[in-house]
Amino acid sequence: MQRTNLLIIMLGISLIFNYFIFEKVENLQNDINYLQSNWDSLDSSVDRVNNRITHAMTEFEKEQRWISPVIQEVESRKIKLSWQVKDYIEDTPVYFYYRLPNENTFTEVLAKPSGGGGFMVGIPFKMEPEPQWYVSISYEDNRSMSVQHESKESNQEYNINYYISVKEGDRIRSSEETSIRLNVNKLNTYSFLDVNVGIQSQNKQYDVSLIEFTGEEPKVKIKKAILEVYQKNEIIAKKELEKQSNSNDNYSNFNVSWFPNEQSFDKVLIKVEYDNGKAFERDITGN
Repeated sequence: MQRTNLLIIMLGISLIFNYFIFEKVENLQNDINYLQSNWDSLDSSVDRVNNRITHAMTEFEKEQRWISPVIQEVESRKIKLSWQVKDYIEDTPVYFYYRLPNENTFTEVLAKPSGGGGFMVGIPFKMEPEPQWYVSISYEDNRSMSVQHESKESNQEYNINYYISVKEGDRIRSSEETSIRLNVNKLNTYSFLDVNVGIQSQNKQYDVSLIEFTGEEPKVKIKKAILEVYQKNEIIAKKELEKQSNSNDNYSNFNVSWFPNEQSFDKVLIKVEYDNGKAFERDITGN
């Protein structure tokens, strides 16, 4: 009996002790949650302060900058660059210095005023534009091959280095040398060409389709598309692709089928002639 009473007393003491421990742990957890909440609030406040400081510094830099960022536009065969000069003194000459890729020296250009402290220059390009081609050739046995021919503009990088100088009497103010990537792809007046060639029954038939994607920008358009077949560099057959009735302002679709029969040939070309007098061709002979 005494042993039972002792066990009951010890169990009661243990329960009371565990209750106090549980209450302490719960209070500790509440304290931790409270500290975490305060820390999150403090962290958020620090972020807001940093954002305000960054914004203020950006605005301060804009106010201190005496030349605005350079903006580029495509105009004919030139890239037109324009900018603003802050507190510009009338009739003061402004010069634009630029260096093209692989050049060691800067070219000096006298900028043309556009009013209100604005200036512009044109960067000319001498290369000839050409269309971009995607040629896909498939065979009756489900073999296929495809080749993409990119234009010269899309194959080259055009990051130019430049700086701007303003000559105010004996004083010359120059900006820091920086770089800009020119959007030379917009200089290309030719559309993307998608050519699909189906070769059936061991080269006994060529089915050729050509899609010219003109898009929304003004482009020179295909006047004529021709299939040319050669044997030892001599044309042995020529057939014009027919423009399909489903063509519209966004794309033009041309198709043709050619049957070699028993003719021997070693090369098949697709040739496109444009309304500006230029012509381009691609090999679609296949394997």
